[in-house]
Amino acid sequence: MLFGSTFSIPSRSIEYASVSFKGYEIGNLVPTKLVMENEFSLKLYEDIDGTHRRAFLRWMNHVINADLAGGSVFEGDRGVNDKAMLRLHLFAKDNKTIS
Repeated sequence: MLFGSTFSIPSRSIEYASVSFKGYEIGNLVPTKLVMENEFSLKLYEDIDGTHRRAFLRWMNHVINADLAGGSVFEGDRGVNDKAMLRLHLFAKDNKTIS
């Protein structure tokens, strides 16, 4: 189990274009582009041995092999499966109940 204080996960949003009718702007009604943020960040509390850091490095190496000296071409398992999945359980404001 990991404990942390902050995180951000990838997001998606849609940009809209403004529409006019008979010279009057009636709002942003036409979807034009899907915008995806692909970065995530976690701020975790770590033990002195770096156990959690090593676990994340193993997970990241499973998803994308970064061993360039060993001949890696960044292959890895990027599919959705049990081995490459992170699950977040968030505490409620009382820091006891999982919401």
